[in-house]
Amino acid sequence: MSQKNSAELCTLLVKEIYGDVSSKVTQVLLQFGRLPLPLIVRYSKLPEKIVKQTLVVLIQQHLVCHALQKEGQRMVTYYECDWLRMYYLLESGRIIQVTEERYGEEGASIINNFLQLGHARVSDFLAAYGTSTLRQARVNGAVNENLKIAAINTLKAKLGELYKARFLVQVKEQHMRPHTDLVNDIKADLRRQFSKETAVESRLNKLILEHLPQRLRDIEVGDVSPMSGMKRKGGGAPEIQIRPIKRQKKAADLSYIGVGLGDDDDEYEIDEEIVLRVNYDKFLVLFRNDELVALAKDRMGETTSLVYREVLKAMESKVLKCRDPMMELSEEQGKKLKVSTLELSRTFPDSIELEGTIADAPKAKGLNGSSSKSKKRKVESDEEPDAMDLDSDDDDFDISEDEDEDDMNPKAKLKKRRMAIMKQHLELLAQSSIKFVRLESTKGAGEWSVNYKELMAYMRQLEIEKIVEERFGIKATRLLRICDEKGKLEEKQLAAAALTTDKDIRAELGRLHAAGHLFLQELPRTADRAASRTVYLWYFDREKARQSVLHDIYKGMSRAIQRIESEAALRSTLIAKVNRTDIAEGEEGSVLSTTERKEWERWRQIQAHMWAQVERMDRQVLILRDF
Repeated sequence: MSQKNSAELCTLLVKEIYGDVSSKVTQVLLQFGRLPLPLIVRYSKLPEKIVKQTLVVLIQQHLVCHALQKEGQRMVTYYECDWLRMYYLLESGRIIQVTEERYGEEGASIINNFLQLGHARVSDFLAAYGTSTLRQARVNGAVNENLKIAAINTLKAKLGELYKARFLVQVKEQHMRPHTDLVNDIKADLRRQFSKETAVESRLNKLILEHLPQRLRDIEVGDVSPMSGMKRKGGGAPEIQIRPIKRQKKAADLSYIGVGLGDDDDEYEIDEEIVLRVNYDKFLVLFRNDELVALAKDRMGETTSLVYREVLKAMESKVLKCRDPMMELSEEQGKKLKVSTLELSRTFPDSIELEGTIADAPKAKGLNGSSSKSKKRKVESDEEPDAMDLDSDDDDFDISEDEDEDDMNPKAKLKKRRMAIMKQHLELLAQSSIKFVRLESTKGAGEWSVNYKELMAYMRQLEIEKIVEERFGIKATRLLRICDEKGKLEEKQLAAAALTTDKDIRAELGRLHAAGHLFLQELPRTADRAASRTVYLWYFDREKARQSVLHDIYKGMSRAIQRIESEAALRSTLIAKVNRTDIAEGEEGSVLSTTERKEWERWRQIQAHMWAQVERMDRQVLILRDF
């Protein structure tokens, strides 16, 4: 990470939410790295008791990790900051908003409480509402016992829904440990495991590196089986039912695509003994889908973007995190992330109007003036999936216009018509230069996949170009694109490609180089490395440019938050007057004079504008770093 600017930003965010003492402890850990308790006390200049209490709060919020390390004859606890968790404090409002859109106010309230608590046992969480079944079992004679039972059933059902959607995940011991310690332990375990198979060090290291991503992913993602964290109502763990192999495979396939397994789900509820926390990885997947839908709307139109939104929504249950190392390493696993037109039509909302969104092609006229009837086209067996005709249909299902279409009932005819239009929108997405979707096969009227890696690489490049255009203009953006497309070029070659002269682009190249967007390589022709006999090549490195832009964004976000703090300090007396406990919300004007009311409105506008800037830069960070 950009150590200085990101550490400053994380410290400001912790200060904004948890206060000065917590920000002081996090500042020490971010500045010096992992430290034991005595060194934290020394560098922070705070009492040991206060530091211990602060660390408890930060560990509860998963902002600080801890690990035991043996030093001599004793075990020493080291503490280390998780700076990404600190940054994700900015996403709290958006997380609550997304949850409310999908699960209502009750779901948003649950997520809001878990964001404030960090993590909590389900039974303790229910007890906080006064409705825990464990507590009710020990209480007699409650007048509103039936109401409490109804309340807990509703709350537990909502918790179960959030848990199944992976908005909440179980907390394990590994989640409290620093990432580096976890990786080292996995490597040591793999070394012990494979040392029996080979004694060659190079071969052993290769086996460790091959198996490390999968083991690390299993720990980070956790158990993804449908019955994980659930129990049968009335107590007891879920029973394992023996089914025929064909039914087992069908049930597993349905659960994998997020389809319920029937009435058996009603017999289970969430286990009250597990500990839960908010799963930021899942929300990042949802945020990424929103950005992809917005891009599709900008390029393809509103209705096509709504179809694309349903495609991404159908894949949500299969995508566990944005940057999954196993999906990137294994193309075979990536091909499983697909959805067919037939599956999409079953869950497609009726509220989305598709009729008239795509114009029908004119029908060909014959010699006698009659229109030729459409015929089914077959795909040759030797064609690749990418080269298949997008209009080809599966043998089991045909959405082409047949002569007996008039014999259908109106409901079936409408459904068939909507599916045909839906497929046309999917074809538009596949034919786009961005390749929003890809056709994998013709099964189920067409199976479609999404190449997230390529799409996000395009979005990152697009975001960098937007930033360059805002700061340096369209000419600089053009030079950036030329360097990205053609590679390393001399100044004369770059000027020729841009159809301009050397003098016109020299100033632009200097500004781009100073900002960290373009880079320069020197190739001396002679041993004395004289400037007159040196070739200077301009080039664009996407990874370096991305890091440079992130460095600037972190700095900009820090300055915006500091501006809010300074403006608040100038109006401390006014803010203290408005925040009095005897003044109800919305009644501030009754205790303020005319001048104070104007100043209060100005402060509210400054605050809103600054946080809007922070939110805009946060979106750029998510695209460049997390998606």
